[in-house]
Amino acid sequence: MRRLLNYYPASYPAPENDYRIPSYDGKGDPDLKLSALTRASEFALVAYESNAQEMQFLQGWLLLDRFALKSAFGAPYEFLWANPYQPGLPFDKLPLTLHDSRAGMLFARSSWEEDATWFSFRNGTGQLFRDGQIRPAPLKDPLVVGPAMILSGPAKSREFRVAGSAPEEWFLIGFPPRTDFDIEIDDEEMTDSNTDRGGILKLEFARRVGQAVYVHVPRTTAP
Repeated sequence: MRRLLNYYPASYPAPENDYRIPSYDGKGDPDLKLSALTRASEFALVAYESNAQEMQFLQGWLLLDRFALKSAFGAPYEFLWANPYQPGLPFDKLPLTLHDSRAGMLFARSSWEEDATWFSFRNGTGQLFRDGQIRPAPLKDPLVVGPAMILSGPAKSREFRVAGSAPEEWFLIGFPPRTDFDIEIDDEEMTDSNTDRGGILKLEFARRVGQAVYVHVPRTTAP
C-alpha cells in the first residue's frame, strides 16, 4: 500500500505510454526511466508472491493498459514479468491514508482519481500535490486531505477546536520525534501519546462539534 500512496495522483503522458510518477523532491522533470524501473520492480513483487492480498491490489494497479511499457528500455520488462492472466483486486478500494510510525512517514490523498489532492510528510518535510503542481507544504493552516485532518504545531503544544465537518483521522506533524505529549479533551480524562521517529502524532478521540483539544508536553516534577 505504501508503494501506491507514494505515487502522485496524476500520470505523465509520454509518446510511448503514460507513466505513473513516484514522489521526488519536486525539482525538475520526473525521471521516466526511474518510473519504468519502479513498474518493473512491481512486476517482480507480484510474481514473487501472487497470492498475498496486498500483491493482488498491486496487480490491479498494474493491469491498466495505458501504463504498459512500450519503449525500447521498458518493453522487455513488460514482456518478461507482466502476467495479464493473474487476477487483481481494484486498488481504489484501498485506504486513502497511511501512517507508517516505524519510518516516521505520513501519506494521504483525497481519492484514487488522477485529479486528487495528495500529501506526504517524511524526513521532517511536507509536500503537497494539487492541481497538477508539486509544492512544499509548510502547513501554516489546517489541511484536509480526504479522511485526514493534518495540522502542524509549535515545538511544545497545540490547541484546536473540532469543526462540524471534522474528518475521521487527525495527524499533527512537525513536533519533536519520540516525545511524550498529554492529550486533553473536553469532558474526557487526560491521556498521553507520543510522536513517532518523524515527529508525527496521530490523535484518536471521539469527535464532537466544538470540543476543544489540547496537546502539550507533560510537566516534569522537580525531585
